[in-house]
Amino acid sequence: MIVVATTASNASELAAECEAAIIEQLTAPSTFRLVAFDERAVPLTADDWLSLDLHNRLSVAAVDAAYAAGILRPVAFIARVRYEALNAFGVPIRSEVLCALPTETGLAAPVDASSLILARPGSIEAMLLEHLMSRSGPG
Repeated sequence: MIVVATTASNASELAAECEAAIIEQLTAPSTFRLVAFDERAVPLTADDWLSLDLHNRLSVAAVDAAYAAGILRPVAFIARVRYEALNAFGVPIRSEVLCALPTETGLAAPVDASSLILARPGSIEAMLLEHLMSRSGPG
């Protein structure tokens, strides 16, 4: 699992990885324009950590034990990315994506795009990330 510290350089690294993942999905990638980027570091409970395990790789017992022992101190870096781009008809569309990087300890390491979670508004993942961001207070 990838871990990241909350530094200005990592924030911009996370922004770059989120942007790259979004651009990869666009019909007209060259028209991407960032409108806003809001990032928060959110401490996670063991239940939060298991909820973000979208590939079901973790055992509940192992997570509970690691959390109780203080080995697991998960943090999610969650960013709300607002952007504009042209759709297939050449019409500018403004959209928003929640981008998350769950980490085991919050310690410094490079961002790995394969660990990113991209969630579109209305999805189950987006609702979970919105809830986590609201717990962290204003950005």
